[in-house]
Amino acid sequence: MKAQLSLELLLITALALAMLSISLLSLSSLVQNADKKIAQTSAQTALSKLSFAADDVCLMGEGNVRIVETALDKFRLKYEEGNLSLFYKNSIASKGTHCEIEVNEGEIFEKTARVSYENAKAKIGEPA
Repeated sequence: MKAQLSLELLLITALALAMLSISLLSLSSLVQNADKKIAQTSAQTALSKLSFAADDVCLMGEGNVRIVETALDKFRLKYEEGNLSLFYKNSIASKGTHCEIEVNEGEIFEKTARVSYENAKAKIGEPA
């Protein structure tokens, strides 16, 4: 009788552990998807701030400067054919702009960017 109870307890424990491991695997997948969505939303928000600042300095004219604070720790920018793109973690956000922008494509930004209007272009770089 005792051996049968021990065997039943062992089977119940094994089944509970199997169900727990399946639950943890699905939870891990949910966390990864949430992290991707957070990164994409953060990238889109930062890009909106930067493109707004670029359009703003273009409208205000030569010599205007804006310092843009983002929540992103490390990101890169690229500009081509009227589109400004922001790369953050595994996310890419792109947005059209109203003025010509100059960006050093290899530069990695740390939370803050300087947007200035010089020589008929908005320039985005690290703050001095």
